Amino acid sequence: MSATLGWADALWLARRRTPNDRLRYWGSLLSSAITAALLCTAAGLLALQQGSVISRIQVVADDGTRGGVAFAVLLVALPALHLTGQTWKLGSIERRDRMRQLRDAGAGTDQLRRVAVADTVIPVAVGATLGMILLGPTLAVLNMSRQPAPGYHGVALPAGAVDISAAMAVVPNVVTASWWPPLLAVGSVTAGAAAAAARSVRHLDHPSHRRPSLARFVAGRVAPRTARPDLLLALRRIADEPRTTTRPALLLGLAAVVATASTWLNRQARFVIGEEQWTADDYYSQAYNLVWLATAVGIGLCALGLVVALSDAVVRRRRTDAAAVAAGVPATTLRRALTLQTLLPAIPAILLGLAIGGATSVAFTGRSRGDWLGDPAANGPLIPLPWGLWAIWGVALIVVATLAALIASTALTRTTQPDQLRVPA
Repeated sequence: MSATLGWADALWLARRRTPNDRLRYWGSLLSSAITAALLCTAAGLLALQQGSVISRIQVVADDGTRGGVAFAVLLVALPALHLTGQTWKLGSIERRDRMRQLRDAGAGTDQLRRVAVADTVIPVAVGATLGMILLGPTLAVLNMSRQPAPGYHGVALPAGAVDISAAMAVVPNVVTASWWPPLLAVGSVTAGAAAAAARSVRHLDHPSHRRPSLARFVAGRVAPRTARPDLLLALRRIADEPRTTTRPALLLGLAAVVATASTWLNRQARFVIGEEQWTADDYYSQAYNLVWLATAVGIGLCALGLVVALSDAVVRRRRTDAAAVAAGVPATTLRRALTLQTLLPAIPAILLGLAIGGATSVAFTGRSRGDWLGDPAANGPLIPLPWGLWAIWGVALIVVATLAALIASTALTRTTQPDQLRVPA
């Protein structure tokens, strides 16, 4: 077999899919499309850096701030990359078993890499390409909605005058503006998937070493001291697999940092500029609205990644969970354990992110109205802290994590059936 397994055979084997493989295929396709679209947007904005750009979004039209917008889009791409990485792991048990069978039949390491790369790259490349195909027309349709308006940035125009800004493009079409951003996006996402797939061949036998982790240490210490079954299960699972929930929790914490910092900067800008000027000039309002939109998109992608990670963990534990239910453990206990497994790492990360974002932003700018943009005013009036908005962001992030756990817990209905007891350990 080692002399005959070529790329054609690897592609044929990659097409033989189980239901979990099909779920990974479609999940990889969707997540790679989102990731490629974000990367193309960031690269396209950088490609326009030296040119003259006409856009209704002033931070995009301005050469000095366009690079910052591209960097913000790259930050949003981090949760998308995490989501793509999680979808690659769906059905990992069956895929690992097939790889072992091929290895036992005589396949070498290079040939196993071919199968792994073929199984992973096809949906990722197709999804990334579809992301480019859909992004271009979407931006074109968005820019077609140009209607003259009776005002310019909130300022009334004389009778009969036409608002020139309303006839501008909303945002440049980053797909057609230059040739290399779409190719870079598709190529980088596909290459990253191929590298990750090739590397996974080295871990077929479950390495026994466990890396030190603060979450693992704390969960292992607290678990023996609790008497609640659901909390005990959650702590044991965190101690066994801390990465399942700690990585999405860190991304939610990063979103909390961005949300609280942007909330404070927004409030300070409105107090310093004044409501009248803030309404008349939409430069700052557009900038902060884009930051909040990017934060919301990032939180949504984090939630999807958390749903995928938890669902994959539920599938991997299906034999254990089915045995627990058969022994008399209520399924509701398993659902509560899954929710606690999500919230126990997420709540400290979110609270820490809120504290870091709020403290650093206030310390950096100062609370006085005259402190904004480096103009000191030691005796100026203090701007009230946005405690309410910060609390809303924190509650929203915790609700998102809870909803992700509840959605993933729906898989327990299938994985706790008696027929799952026949699944190999």
